[in-house]
Amino acid sequence: MSTTSPTSPFGSISPASPTSPASTVSPTHTTASEAAAGADTPSAGAPTEHPPASFEAFEAESRALGYDEVLMREWNPNQVLATHAHPFDVKAWVVRGEVALTCAGTTRTVRAGESFRLPRDVPHAERYGPEGATFWAARRHAEGPAADA
Repeated sequence: MSTTSPTSPFGSISPASPTSPASTVSPTHTTASEAAAGADTPSAGAPTEHPPASFEAFEAESRALGYDEVLMREWNPNQVLATHAHPFDVKAWVVRGEVALTCAGTTRTVRAGESFRLPRDVPHAERYGPEGATFWAARRHAEGPAADA
């Protein structure tokens, strides 16, 4: 099932619930395999994802959802990346610091304990906070039905 946010490719930020310390920056779409696996969809209210217990847990979950590359990314303080796009879908958890993502004129700041997803080929800019950032990123390079491209 494919869902699109009319105002931003990031969807909305849901507040953390008492049982989940993370907010979720919702994706613009959820693949059929993610929906079947119970992945979050763009909606208001309590987040449907919880922070993974470890990088290994994040990697296992991501690979089960069809992501073919999982890595830890480190970013320098105040680093800025001009508008660019990636040839892959991204699912990421920020584990330290923060990143401000700007897409289609909308900026969302994603902080430690929060996640974001970004579909392939969506132009965006990145600005990292004063302490830089570390996040776990899963990339899905394949196109077609499994990637809901």
